[in-house]
Amino acid sequence: YQHTQDSSSAAVRWGLASGRPVACTPLGIFDDVSDAVAFLPGTAPAELARGIRGLLDDAERRQQLQQDASAWLTAHDWPRLSLRLRGLIGALAQPSLPWVT
Repeated sequence: YQHTQDSSSAAVRWGLASGRPVACTPLGIFDDVSDAVAFLPGTAPAELARGIRGLLDDAERRQQLQQDASAWLTAHDWPRLSLRLRGLIGALAQPSLPWVT
């Protein structure tokens, strides 16, 4: 992903859905899941190893990551988002609103 032009990674969502802590390299493609993942200190092999070792040694951090991921998944659940979008569209379509002609 270091040289991608993508704005987000769908693959990281598979990791989040696994219910296990997820670690990402510090790249912009993962910004949209920043509340639910741990960022490693870099992209070089030694940095990846150091970051993974730090997570393996910190049970409390791993537990917090799992809780954060669960909250992120709930907030981004398709049925929940579709109901929200439906409500927004419905509200905008109301003829009684001053900006609807």
